[in-house]
Amino acid sequence: MPQMLFIRRENNTSTEEENYFVEFDQQIPPEVLLDTHIWLNMSKPDEQVLHVLRNQKGFRFRYSITNYIELLSQLAKGPTKKRKNPFSMVRGAFRKIKRLCEPTVLPSPEMAHLEGTQLLHYLHPAWTPNLEQTALAVDLIANANTEGDITGIGIQTPATIISPRWVIDPRHFLMLTQTDDQSIVNMLSDLKTSFQPGTLAKSNIDKLTPWFQNLATFFFALSSQ
Repeated sequence: MPQMLFIRRENNTSTEEENYFVEFDQQIPPEVLLDTHIWLNMSKPDEQVLHVLRNQKGFRFRYSITNYIELLSQLAKGPTKKRKNPFSMVRGAFRKIKRLCEPTVLPSPEMAHLEGTQLLHYLHPAWTPNLEQTALAVDLIANANTEGDITGIGIQTPATIISPRWVIDPRHFLMLTQTDDQSIVNMLSDLKTSFQPGTLAKSNIDKLTPWFQNLATFFFALSSQ
């Protein structure tokens, strides 16, 4: 049975502040899936609060293939002004995931949708990391001392020649996210050529209709399979 969350708002008339309360059935604590940027920027006090919610309220924190791909993509991008040491930040995010989350990794929304429509066999394995292997990789990354422990770069010992190490190529996952981003750009480009932003009116709605029809046809075709 899916968990129902209820949002309650209270207004403080003296301070003019609004307070929001999330309520749920104590017998069925919610499962929480966090955005990748939350894992990257989560502070120690933030993590402590989540541990309290898990240990005292029964919250179950989960992570998905999407988190895994996006974190490795950040590593492949290399240092930036905001993230001078991407390896440390990405490893730290995986360590938080390991400490907080259930061990079973969730599929991405795309994988879940295609599985629900019985079209998952059209998705090449190169685009979707194996769920069981991903859980093992998370453990490997969380325990890594250097980026070379993840990628295998610079490791040249007799032991690794006889027994190959687990090697992860973050560049592959960066390519996946860039391809996904470009797909969105292409879709929005089609919208821009047929419609300019502004107020919708009877005179210009016809220019927007074909774009929505194409989008609806695509999702209808998936859901009707």
